Amino acid sequence: MKTIPDRIATGVGALALAFATVTPAHADIKEAARKLHDDSQSALVGIKGLLKIDVTMKGQPAGNQETPIWGNGLVIGDGLVATAYQTLVPDVAAQAKSGGAPAGIEIKTNLAEVKFVDGSGEEFDAKLILHDEDLDLAFLALDPNSDNAAAWEIAAIAITSDPEVQILDDVIALSRQSATLRFASAMKIGSVTSVVKRPRLLYAVDGISPGSPVFSEQGTFLGMATLRKSADNKQKPVPVILPAKYLRKLVPQAIEKQEALASGEAGDEETEEAAEPDAGEEPEGESTQAPAGEDPGSEQNEAPPSEEK
Repeated sequence: MKTIPDRIATGVGALALAFATVTPAHADIKEAARKLHDDSQSALVGIKGLLKIDVTMKGQPAGNQETPIWGNGLVIGDGLVATAYQTLVPDVAAQAKSGGAPAGIEIKTNLAEVKFVDGSGEEFDAKLILHDEDLDLAFLALDPNSDNAAAWEIAAIAITSDPEVQILDDVIALSRQSATLRFASAMKIGSVTSVVKRPRLLYAVDGISPGSPVFSEQGTFLGMATLRKSADNKQKPVPVILPAKYLRKLVPQAIEKQEALASGEAGDEETEEAAEPDAGEEPEGESTQAPAGEDPGSEQNEAPPSEEK
């Protein structure tokens, strides 16, 4: 029969063995994260702009406000950047209603003076060209008419892979600090806490800011950190990782809008809506039909992305 000291010694030995097993793996992910940072941080840009908010009450002007915004974006093509839409244009109206705003109030927002900011702090004029509110994705393009557009030399990150991650797998997020911290790149290691499979594949990871690109342990692009709204839009949005395949579905439309901007065909006003991606683009093996009772914001019923010109 073991004495109490023997039991304590056995417990301590088991704990030491557990730490010996976990520590090398933790060290490996840190090493992989640092390599990812060195290889990919230049493709991360800050996005700054001015959000103009106009408020009316029963049709009458009730005030206006201008708020600076800062977000992160990933360069996915030549002068083409992807990010989370709500980091640029938050749903101020929904926030006001959930906060008890009186009936009859109407809030409109407009994003102005958008710029990309690289690691050196150099700014490049940009345009919001396409967004999808349901997916919480936005695509912005370098303004070809800006004074320093020819100086843009930021290489893109490939978003062509679909790495698989499971609960408790580590993932790596990149971000870029604002002017306060001299536009330094930053990174965070998080763990997958949930895998949501319907109505679309999403990963929940605590502590990762929306708009941050997220990578697997192997350094492969996994997806974009976005915000998932509730079906009734009455609850606080939940941060999730939207897999790369959903970005790829909208890239052809984004490129089309970018080309229109470059050719001078794009105007200054927002158009109605972009065409919904062809159903044949749905990745093999994933149904577009949501089960009965699922969130109506499914791929089958989601609203098509909106264009900006």
